[in-house]
Amino acid sequence: MEKEMDQSCRPAMMSKQEIRKQMGVRCHLMSPFERARRSEELVLRLEQEDWFRQSRIILAYWPLPDEVDISTAVPRWALSRTILLPVMRGEVLDLVPFLGTDALKPSFPYGVMEPRGAVFAEPQSVDLAIVPGKAFDKSGHRMGRGQGYYDRLLAGLPARKIGVGWDFQLLEQIPSETHDISMDRIITC
Repeated sequence: MEKEMDQSCRPAMMSKQEIRKQMGVRCHLMSPFERARRSEELVLRLEQEDWFRQSRIILAYWPLPDEVDISTAVPRWALSRTILLPVMRGEVLDLVPFLGTDALKPSFPYGVMEPRGAVFAEPQSVDLAIVPGKAFDKSGHRMGRGQGYYDRLLAGLPARKIGVGWDFQLLEQIPSETHDISMDRIITC
């Protein structure tokens, strides 16, 4: 009986839908200045990581308005590394090299800026994946937008995975399922 009472006193874990909603509200409350300042801080921390410094082929992303903004860093990184960005093709994400901001176009239906060009032929050679998320937990679990695009992509990549997000997106625990791909490291700001 005592064991039952202990478990019933624990707060219930929020659902993925509730967490996504809460994170959306928190992101919306950040000012553009705060978002830019914190994004710069995270990029500096990321660039100091040994994994980043040692990587020559990196999967990055072009940010949506509620994600850590790495858009000024991506062109700089592309000067000395191969930077790949995801491109939606149906239910999967293909990897296409970043060849400059002039080669980006908005995707349908999400409006994510994606590079034009040929699909990268050697995804197994990706050294590092920098992955945004709606929430992370201290065990490395990542929660995305709910469509599973990144989980399907990352399942086939041997690359080290660094999740990036805002400090309030790092929770003690989030719901996870067997198909969810965990991060090797999480950096927040």
